[in-house]
Amino acid sequence: MLLLVFLPALSLPVAPQTAPPAPVIVVPPVMLNAPGTFYRNPFICAASNGAVAIVAESGRTAPRRLALAELSAVETGRFSPLDFSNEGDCANPAAAYDASGTLHLVWSEKRAGCFAVRYARRSPQRDWHDAGILSATPDVDCEFPQVACDRSGRVWMAWQAGRATRYSIWLAWRDAVSSGVLDVTGARGDHHNLYPQLFPDTPYPVVWYEEVGNSFQLRAAVVSPAQARFDVVTPLEFERLDANQMPWLFQAPSGMLGGVWTDLIANRVRVLAGLQGPATRGEGVVADTTDAGDAASPSAVSVGEETVALAWTLRQAGGASVWVGALCGPSQVGLSQALPLPTDSAFSRPRLAATAGRLVHCVWYSDSARGGTGSVHYAAVRY
Repeated sequence: MLLLVFLPALSLPVAPQTAPPAPVIVVPPVMLNAPGTFYRNPFICAASNGAVAIVAESGRTAPRRLALAELSAVETGRFSPLDFSNEGDCANPAAAYDASGTLHLVWSEKRAGCFAVRYARRSPQRDWHDAGILSATPDVDCEFPQVACDRSGRVWMAWQAGRATRYSIWLAWRDAVSSGVLDVTGARGDHHNLYPQLFPDTPYPVVWYEEVGNSFQLRAAVVSPAQARFDVVTPLEFERLDANQMPWLFQAPSGMLGGVWTDLIANRVRVLAGLQGPATRGEGVVADTTDAGDAASPSAVSVGEETVALAWTLRQAGGASVWVGALCGPSQVGLSQALPLPTDSAFSRPRLAATAGRLVHCVWYSDSARGGTGSVHYAAVRY
């Protein structure tokens, strides 16, 4: 069982009615895998009942497989292998719960020299159904798959497909009565279209980055008024978002979108965040309060009506550490706080998921490809 430790909140030097709450660590960092085992690229998602699932690549070298860990009042959180991921090298898993408690899982798997996208789901009774290959382009690599579930119960999946300098964005959906798979970039697929992300309960179901000249621009596929096709648009009120930095996007408290990224500020790499809206239009504000080191791999998740929880890796001369912080409204920045654990030069890619009670779950790993231990770590923070 995970031991919950409650720490006193920190006071913030800003007005109490608008200040982001100071994060309180309620589950100190714990390692989810047994010593001597190797994992990479963990992905975290949460269900409405508070259950948390973490899926990761397992194995130090190819072929990698997939493993799942779950955290709840009755789970220890150790990884267990997913036996159906055993036909080719597996990479970049993503998962989401729907309202019924069904867990949906997508990943890239190497088949006949190219990566394809596979899909599986687990019922609330914990029975797995392997739906097999989802992508329809066997002659190109299909990478960075994503999955999300909307309020109606429809499952959305997206990925990038291509090779060299040509990548298209593909979108698939399934519900009780219909399913489909299509290339939403169409004629725009003659150059880089990268890193799709899904937000089916916003006006922009799928968003990605399109290379235009020497820069990237944010694009979205939206349902046309006739409901017969998807149109490609530029998300409104996001023109100041630094798309060349390819921000990690998230659904903002307003119901629109936000982005979090890193950039060089006064000779130091900092975390920036920007929200979609008429006042800010995605313009970034420095969202960390650290005084040394370079930030990397930031992520964000909305908590409640006002707060955005943040996490990132901070790289310093003595190693890397994982930090959490907060943004309230368009510009109020909360005090950053390091998670209490030894530094590790290979800590990478913290990711977040939120559950009821303003509880935020954080997972990251020590990258064995960069000299790390291959371990996956978890902590929980209350805002």
